[in-house]
Amino acid sequence: MGTPQGDGLSPVLFIVYVEHALKNIRKIETLYTRNTLELAYADDVDFVSTTDFVDVETIKKELEDFRLHVNTNKTEYTLVKKDGEDWKKVKKVGSLLGDTEDIERRKQLSNLALQKL
Repeated sequence: MGTPQGDGLSPVLFIVYVEHALKNIRKIETLYTRNTLELAYADDVDFVSTTDFVDVETIKKELEDFRLHVNTNKTEYTLVKKDGEDWKKVKKVGSLLGDTEDIERRKQLSNLALQKL
């Protein structure tokens, strides 16, 4: 049982449900430290940590307890270091993080849209 796909309430309910699951994950002391946080956008959740270890299997198990399944085909692991270049290959909301031209174009389009309001 749920709401129809495309219904305006669906994303709101999904976010509320995922937040409840994330609260349970945050309680696992061995998994979460003060240096770990999650960034959520629509149906994507990124776990960001200052360490090079995130216990993905525990996260998957906890999410499955809420009937939320991790699509391993879409799951990406990126270790970002001060002197590394891997972060430039990460794609978020349709743009590569290292693609300055695309980011600048999106900012300009956003500003134009805002000015039209």
